Amino acid sequence: MRPERETERGVYRGVAESSLFLNKTAGLFSNVVERVRLVIGGGVRRRRKIFVLFVLFVACCYGGWHLAVFGLHKVEDYLATVRVLPVEHLEISGNSIVSTQKIISVAQIVEHKTTMLGVSEKKIRQRLKAVPWIRSVRVKRNWPASVVIEVEEEKPLALLVKEGKEGQKLYYIDRDRRAFLPIVSGGWLDFPVITGISAVKDDNIREKALAEALDFLCKVKRNNPYLPLQSISEIHCTEKGELVVYMVEYPFPVFFGRGNIGQKYQRLIQVLKPLYKRRHGRKKIETVSYIQMEYLEDKVLVATAQQEDNR
Repeated sequence: MRPERETERGVYRGVAESSLFLNKTAGLFSNVVERVRLVIGGGVRRRRKIFVLFVLFVACCYGGWHLAVFGLHKVEDYLATVRVLPVEHLEISGNSIVSTQKIISVAQIVEHKTTMLGVSEKKIRQRLKAVPWIRSVRVKRNWPASVVIEVEEEKPLALLVKEGKEGQKLYYIDRDRRAFLPIVSGGWLDFPVITGISAVKDDNIREKALAEALDFLCKVKRNNPYLPLQSISEIHCTEKGELVVYMVEYPFPVFFGRGNIGQKYQRLIQVLKPLYKRRHGRKKIETVSYIQMEYLEDKVLVATAQQEDNR
């Protein structure tokens, strides 16, 4: 069958169904009017009420016919143009990185112009979730004139160096190991950097090393005074999946190794606490060459520059 014939049949079928729908609604309206006539008494008042019911009934019939012929999306577009029930108050919360004006612009809601009938919660969610830094969105219409938009933004824990076809790139990564956004010029860089992950060939070792690095940073985020988050500069992963931690103020490495992250974190704090004390006007930590967290079982080695010179 030719496409033209199929299209014509579809149109005729739609018109026939619409006519049948209108005939049924007309019959239904006759019954409604008859019932109203029997229930409502009083000349002019009765006719006025019947007229109001008639207008409402015709509006419902037209809406049903429009829905049957053109589909739900066309009805939504039509309702958006009906200048009744305007949005008088728009409430936005949960944003600190994405500006409120940006959210309003993407949501396409204008107070006192956009109508409550024209607000599509699904479409607003879809548009806002496409905005970088927005992880999830909740949209709610509070009738008769208020719309609430609650956003949850991404929470980066570190910067991850990843190898790609175009070379190395920096990505924001969260505690769930989601590298959710590449860093652009002028981006937010005040996070520890995780390096070396791409060089680990074994998938299981690579994933475990990344998880351990993020686990360590989650513990450091408690901001113990001897090891606050801002003191960590880099976490490097060797090809064997072992972690090496570097701090901002001091250049020595902390060889963290693999596994037992929680236990090693607590031990590192206990090691750093006396190192921050001054001796002869100088902090002990300034003489450290490196810290080995897996020196012996239950032992931590703190090597100083003096010890290195004596070898």
